[in-house]
Amino acid sequence: MNRLLLICFVILVLLGAIAEARRGGRKRGKSGKQGGAEGVDQSSQTRKERRRDKQARERGGRRRQNDDAKDCGPWIWDACMPSEGECGMGVKVGTREGPDCKVLSKTKRCQVACGSDRQKKECKYTVGELAECDSSIGSRNVVLRLKKGNPDTCPVEKTITKRCKRDKNKRGCKFEKGDWGLCDTPTDTRVRLDTLVEDKTEEQECSTERVIVKKCSFGCKYEWSDWGECDENSRTRSREGVIMRKSSPPADCPSTTTQSRLCYNKKGVEKCFFGPWEKSKECVDGMRTKRRQVLAGGKRCEKKATSNRKCKA
Repeated sequence: MNRLLLICFVILVLLGAIAEARRGGRKRGKSGKQGGAEGVDQSSQTRKERRRDKQARERGGRRRQNDDAKDCGPWIWDACMPSEGECGMGVKVGTREGPDCKVLSKTKRCQVACGSDRQKKECKYTVGELAECDSSIGSRNVVLRLKKGNPDTCPVEKTITKRCKRDKNKRGCKFEKGDWGLCDTPTDTRVRLDTLVEDKTEEQECSTERVIVKKCSFGCKYEWSDWGECDENSRTRSREGVIMRKSSPPADCPSTTTQSRLCYNKKGVEKCFFGPWEKSKECVDGMRTKRRQVLAGGKRCEKKATSNRKCKA
């Protein structure tokens, strides 16, 4: 009996040892997994730190580049120098200083106002009351008084002529149009004298002459030469213009002038330059085509070298 109890006791001890060993194996497996996860987390954290360090270096590089740009002083521009005479198109030169500046000077197109255009910008006027319409010439006057500007260069008072509104009863009068006169610089107007052709009815009273007054808004018109080669110093192309006498130019228009344009755009691509338009060809299938020669800019400018307009055959 005692021997049987002893055998049972030994069996229970062995079963307990086996169970304890199994529990110990499970714990070691869990701790191994936790250790592996911690290793992965540490590796991921290390990669994130390296990424943050790289971004910080890049930001630092950008800051240094911006600091270098700040080392360049502001652009200082000289006065606009007309290509010819005292006004018109020209160029101005800009310069700046700085230890790390790659570009220290550049040119830019500009324009100096001529004659009455310059006055319009510098002189401001108040408009007085319109005078009664003079039916003999079809116009009336209005007095302008200086409001803002230098009295030494701006007229204190000037008179301009405006066309009267047409009388409904005289719309049947027919006139032969005359030629436009030269532009009167002080008033910035020009006059045309028309002659009566015939009376529409005996009841209508038509003046034998009609005076038309108009602003000199057409400006100075020139016949232009072809664009020249690009000047690599100023990076501009130029062409010469001769005043068109047929247009009765204003008195303040120079007889000759020079026009300049930049050769390249902001991206450094050569701009399109063209020759004059050829005469329009005959109307074909409801379209009239005209062309001009591409002087600079290459094939990408070909589309702008052709113009198509609708017409009646």
